[in-house]
Amino acid sequence: MTLLAITGLTKRFGGLLVFDQLSFSLGRGERLGVVGPNGAGKSTLFNLISGVVAPNSGSISFDGSDLKRSDAWTRCHLGIGRTFQIPKPFGDMTVFENLMVAATYGRGLSMRAARAHCDDVIAQTRLSAKAARPAGSLMLADLKRLELARALALKPKLLLLDEIAGGLTTAECDELLSILDSIQDQAISVIWIEHVVAALTRYVTRILVLAQGRAIADGSPSSVFADPKVRTLYLGEDDA
Repeated sequence: MTLLAITGLTKRFGGLLVFDQLSFSLGRGERLGVVGPNGAGKSTLFNLISGVVAPNSGSISFDGSDLKRSDAWTRCHLGIGRTFQIPKPFGDMTVFENLMVAATYGRGLSMRAARAHCDDVIAQTRLSAKAARPAGSLMLADLKRLELARALALKPKLLLLDEIAGGLTTAECDELLSILDSIQDQAISVIWIEHVVAALTRYVTRILVLAQGRAIADGSPSSVFADPKVRTLYLGEDDA
């Protein structure tokens, strides 16, 4: 069944056309990777889905509801969670308190339900030993896991991951992928934007390639990266 449907999405910033009639859909529990050159609009796509910016035209449907009049906070309540490229937690609050803010304010859980849920998320993201530490004291790998944990605290149906593997070592990427594999038991749909393609292709089952305002390829990782258009426009190779 379809969870997310994007139809004819167009977005301009002044004279810059970012998306020109972009359309694609995502099934429940599906894992989609999004790649493309810098400036292809990958983060703008997340901003459009999460309600940070509005499209000029086109529609976004989530779980059967038209999101046209839904703000970012409402979309959190509906079950859309996201991470950001640069983690910006509440630095003076503890790791656990950061999750509680997401669960109570972002998702609307009661304090009791939020505590139980955040306990589970802390364990799942392997942050239990650091739950009482100020978020501002964490190193990059733990900040990335906290960013993931805050999104999971929203009890999302759709998880948007924005370059969450960026800057991590191979071992840290392995741990991140192990955590992401564990959430698939919850049937969460995932869209992952990532430049660390080796990590991305180990997790997603489908890849969408963006370039020049459009989707130029959509399919399995092996078929997409064998596509001559992708090798030329994304990987910088010639057709010859």
